[in-house]
Amino acid sequence: MNNDEIKKMLSQDLGINHLPAEAQEQIITKLGENILKKITLETVTLLSEEARGEFDTLSQAQDNKKMTEFLKQQIPDFDNFVKKIVQQSVEDFKKIQKSL
Repeated sequence: MNNDEIKKMLSQDLGINHLPAEAQEQIITKLGENILKKITLETVTLLSEEARGEFDTLSQAQDNKKMTEFLKQQIPDFDNFVKKIVQQSVEDFKKIQKSL
């Protein structure tokens, strides 16, 4: 799945596909930033002190492939862990959207 397909899927899931493309892009970008922060925070709380040092080193190197491999070794079922955070973030957005 490429980025455009992911964005289209998110627009539909979030119920924002009726908005102008620029507004959709802004919402998806901000939501993505929040999801990444939440994943990072949740991840750090699960890592040992030693693993946190490695995490910091890999974060500074900005090597996403090595970071993903490392996290998959450290956190059982990491892909599902991330998926749950993304799903919860989308649900939270929908709740906020309904309350407006």
